[in-house]
Amino acid sequence: MEVNMRGRKALRTERHTLTPPERIDVEGEMEGITNTSVWKFEPTPEGSRVTVIVEARLPLRLKILGPLVKRQFQGLVRDWLRDLAKYVESK
Repeated sequence: MEVNMRGRKALRTERHTLTPPERIDVEGEMEGITNTSVWKFEPTPEGSRVTVIVEARLPLRLKILGPLVKRQFQGLVRDWLRDLAKYVESK
């Protein structure tokens, strides 16, 4: 799939493992960066809480850029969560 990484388009592949209704495990790769993420869904009195834990492994050539890449991934995950909330709230 093609993703927008802060204004720059990149190709990304993912494998999803679903454990309904509480968890989704995702393994992904984008431009040599591999990552795993765990999405957890918990019921709350107001609706649902979604938490995401992401671990990324950078290729050697990008290790020096680790802090920048981390901030970009954090922004990307925030965008995904915001988009998910908008979608769910519109239903």
